[in-house]
Amino acid sequence: MTLLISPKEIDQTAVKSAVGMRVTTLPAVGFSPGTGSPSCAALRILSRGGKTFLSEPPEAVLAMGGFTGAPPCLRPRAPYPGLSHESNTIPGRANRWLSRIVGQAFVGFPETAARLRNCSVKVTGNTVRPNFQPANVEDCRALLGLDRLAPSSNHRRQPRCKRIERARNCDAAFLAKLAPDLQLFHLTGPNDKGIAEQACAANHIQAVVRPFY
Repeated sequence: MTLLISPKEIDQTAVKSAVGMRVTTLPAVGFSPGTGSPSCAALRILSRGGKTFLSEPPEAVLAMGGFTGAPPCLRPRAPYPGLSHESNTIPGRANRWLSRIVGQAFVGFPETAARLRNCSVKVTGNTVRPNFQPANVEDCRALLGLDRLAPSSNHRRQPRCKRIERARNCDAAFLAKLAPDLQLFHLTGPNDKGIAEQACAANHIQAVVRPFY
């Protein structure tokens, strides 16, 4: 099994825990607004290093939501099926686009199917690694640096909000008004930790802010 990832820091950090598979870094990141069409971005990845899988054609290619999954799915006359899996309720840009191309799309939640342009969508749920086991909620909160007894929520910054600092402050103000007693575990990425901490502090939100977890 081969895992294709981008050079982004978050991918390189997450893959350190991967076992039992070969990891290949494609020398490009995916499509972003203003850089051309998604297909052009994917083909650029393919031309700059995505040919790695051609020496050993796989039995199948499964795209999990990043544009590193696009080059093998786009390969003309590829001798293997292209598949995709969307683990979120609202699919990301890459999987929305790839759903037009792949022969089979899998989703974690039934309501996701209507948001994909694929006539063959199967609900599989989301896989969970076996080392994840039920645990005491209060102990888990304490390990994360949260109040053991206060209610809590996980929050991941949405990409559309990273462009302007004002959006984060609006998010924080909205959360403070919606649930003033809520404590927040906020993952920001490496560049936005300080801004998120300031926004939470300004709105008196009890929060633990991490760039990555």
